[in-house]
Amino acid sequence: MRPFLAVLLLLPILQDRPPQEPPKIAPPDADLVALAGRCGRDVRWRKENNLDAAASEAEKTGRLILAYVYDRRQSNRFGNGFKDQFMMGGAFADPDLVAYINRKFIPARFYMDPEFAEEIGTRLNDVVVPAILFLDPDRKILLKYDSITSTSPELLFRTCRTLLEKNPAFNKPGPELADREKAVADRPGDARARYLLGLELLREGEWEKALAVFADVVKRAPNTREAVESLYRSAGVHRLLRKGPEAIAAVDTALKANRSVGAKLDGDLLLEKALVFLGQKKRGDARDILQEILRDHPKGIRTPEAAYYLGAVQWMSDLEDEAKKTWTAVAKGSSANPWARKAAAEALENGPFVNGWESYEWMSSDLLTGDTRGTEKPRKPEEYPEVVSTAVAYLLREQRKDGTWRNVQGQFELRNSITMIGLMALSEWDAQHAEGNRAARDRARTFADAWSDRRTGAEGMDIWEHMFAVFLYSRMLPGTADDAAKKAIRKRLKRSIRALETVQRPKGTWSYVGMGPSSFTTGGVLVALWEAKQAGIEIDKEVVDRAFEGLFLMKTEQGTYYYSDQSSDMFEGGKDGEPTGDANPAGSAGRMAVCYLAEFLWGKCDLAKLTWAMDVFLKNKIRLLKVRKSTDWHAGKYANASYFFFYDYWFASMAMLKIPEKDRGPYLAAIRNDLLETNEVDGSWVDTHLFGKSYGTAMALMILKNTGKP
Repeated sequence: MRPFLAVLLLLPILQDRPPQEPPKIAPPDADLVALAGRCGRDVRWRKENNLDAAASEAEKTGRLILAYVYDRRQSNRFGNGFKDQFMMGGAFADPDLVAYINRKFIPARFYMDPEFAEEIGTRLNDVVVPAILFLDPDRKILLKYDSITSTSPELLFRTCRTLLEKNPAFNKPGPELADREKAVADRPGDARARYLLGLELLREGEWEKALAVFADVVKRAPNTREAVESLYRSAGVHRLLRKGPEAIAAVDTALKANRSVGAKLDGDLLLEKALVFLGQKKRGDARDILQEILRDHPKGIRTPEAAYYLGAVQWMSDLEDEAKKTWTAVAKGSSANPWARKAAAEALENGPFVNGWESYEWMSSDLLTGDTRGTEKPRKPEEYPEVVSTAVAYLLREQRKDGTWRNVQGQFELRNSITMIGLMALSEWDAQHAEGNRAARDRARTFADAWSDRRTGAEGMDIWEHMFAVFLYSRMLPGTADDAAKKAIRKRLKRSIRALETVQRPKGTWSYVGMGPSSFTTGGVLVALWEAKQAGIEIDKEVVDRAFEGLFLMKTEQGTYYYSDQSSDMFEGGKDGEPTGDANPAGSAGRMAVCYLAEFLWGKCDLAKLTWAMDVFLKNKIRLLKVRKSTDWHAGKYANASYFFFYDYWFASMAMLKIPEKDRGPYLAAIRNDLLETNEVDGSWVDTHLFGKSYGTAMALMILKNTGKP
């Protein structure tokens, strides 16, 4: 008995540790929540959803309506609240842009519903929120700036200025401009009058004209306060125009003159210099100057702004706790300042910056050219290498110090899954930004291994973590030479397989929700298990057989797949004998990619059937493209959902690689081109706002690896 008891006592040690409860999160600081809620409120929004009043004012003033469409009426179950939150805490929290909008437009907030769509002469689904519609007094849309996933003020500033340049009849100057022009005409030798004219031109968005006036002031009156102020304002304009050397030269000249004339603009000038350095990715130089401002100019007008950017630099440098302390301090110490509100949002991790929707490093000039109708930058096939490089750089920038990539806070917690995907993506592009890439992979690997060692369960949404962990470790195993490392990988791989087996339903399927089984989840797990088998892991045949029995219960006679066994009557559609609703090819094509790949890999269908499924995918993928970013729930009579876009495309790209090489080219080119055409200006991708830009970017990189270079 004693040996038997000894074995029993050792079992808890020999077995994996049980799943651990996640730590409890303290409630957010009420003061910060209240401050963050005031972001964007300095925009002089007219009465909400009152187009009649806005149009009447537009008619009287000759200005355009800036109709900010923040949501859809009867929105999806998850809501668009955080998208609005990002806009209000992003572009609409920038004081310079806010002042420009208030001066040049009639801003009003709207939700999109059939009545509003009809009033402005568009269709409900033709506007992807969040959106900004520029309307003339007759309610005609002059420009649609929608599908926004970057809240950078520079992009919206550029859009507003370009629009008014193309429609000068609506570029109404304020009354102050005429007064300033008259003052200069009356007193041509008055440096103050001339400087104030330049300042008014700056506020009007006439940046180039303002620069000319400021240069004239410096030339006419070099040793005056007005010259220092003109150089200071010139530096700001050069920064907005992304002319770094000119901005730095103006600041340095102004700093020398400032000491002799006693203008006391040192802190403001230093901030302009810091922002240029930040834009040029010189974080260390920017941090040094920002700290100097807080130390030597604590009461400066722009010191709260400097504190905000110091927090941003700290966050980018993986000093997250320091960043949140800096933001909290400025929020509570300067609560009346617009930058304090923005700092509060970021301290709560609810702002656009910490969620990857805003960057203070300058984008390359080519990304800021071309179409101004949204935040996407369609790319040509020959730009493939640059697109990949920029996307990898985005992932490196957005990785957190613990090795993870985050999804949008406040929604599902998918950090673990996204980190597995991010690690796979960087591994497939390890030659891109090699040094930083290696360090990022090491951090992500450390996190993934620690997560696996905690042996979390696979119920509900956690199933994705284990499914992608199986992919990750299966792909990692063959390239590992060290025996000890290989043993550790095999253990972690088996651990996730066991977790998946534990939650397999009685009929053999898997699901990520508590309702019926999910065909695409079941198919995804089967593909993952197949990769594990190729890596040398023994897979229980009974598990696979039962999975296919359950999967085929969700298959129609025509060969399409239902979402679940409970979804057949949820949606309409279908004709000429086709299945209705989500089993129609228009709704099923995406999940057919993963399900038929699973069938093919496990010998349940032949190549002809797999190719047929890929033909169906290419014919109907337009449905996935249409819902991408447009909703965070199922939409239309075929129940397509945005958050399956990259999931479906990834499995489709793997399935297409099974087609003979001489035939697969057109298939891969079609999905490669879709990704190139939907690239964001910052190099990222998005399919659903719920999962965020890091997820979309990592998935896109894996798909582009499968499609290959054009």
